[in-house]
Amino acid sequence: MGSMDQASEERTLPVAVERDTIIEFIHELRFKPARTGVGDLLPGILSQRLAEDFPHYERLPGADLPSVIRQHDPAMEFAGLHRLVGQGQSLTLGERVVTLSILRPYPGWPEVLRRTGRLINALRETKLILDVERVSVRYSNLIPPGDEVADLQMLKVRLELDGFELSIPGVHIRAEIPDGKCQSIVQILQHAIAEIPSRGEKLEGLLLDVDTLLPGPFSDFWGEYPELLEKVHLAEKRVFFGLLSEDTLERLGPKWG
Repeated sequence: MGSMDQASEERTLPVAVERDTIIEFIHELRFKPARTGVGDLLPGILSQRLAEDFPHYERLPGADLPSVIRQHDPAMEFAGLHRLVGQGQSLTLGERVVTLSILRPYPGWPEVLRRTGRLINALRETKLILDVERVSVRYSNLIPPGDEVADLQMLKVRLELDGFELSIPGVHIRAEIPDGKCQSIVQILQHAIAEIPSRGEKLEGLLLDVDTLLPGPFSDFWGEYPELLEKVHLAEKRVFFGLLSEDTLERLGPKWG
């Protein structure tokens, strides 16, 4: 899709909703490292370059395993080893993965672009990433019920097991939706509870989780990154807003650009 087509499509989708449903935003890069031990080198370098955003450090259990074991264990390939923590956000680092997590309240896409831009510049300067193999954007949304219970009626989703009654709290749907080179993994849980300790919140509603992936190879990842991120974000928005029923969207208060 060209930039003109993308801009036109973005105008047909809401920019955001007044009643924020996002409980967590996750941006992940999976990469081929330029050398071994990158997972242990990145925390020290990035903690200096991004000290203002992530002033605290946490060592994760995987970091206690010997490097030779981590390198030969497929389960550790994209596991987090170290975490840099800031106010309402964290940066998890592994041998082949970098994950930015931003918790509720969601700061808005322009602010997300600022933060991801700082991260990408810092990663590029380390020269420890040989090739980026996959980019993903994930939004976990908890949609509060209106007069109805938090069930599938809030979405453009219909599920039926012929002759069997479904228990409202027990329905969990996982589906994969292709969109050109992107692919979205959608998870829906009818009755979900989320606790945000830092805000003293306990939220209940319908969980709509959309994880949109864009695999490589990329001819010039560092130069193409802003366009790639926008592409993945737009694909995620298509799925999220496409699944909301008209009543649910109206109740959340769509904001149009």
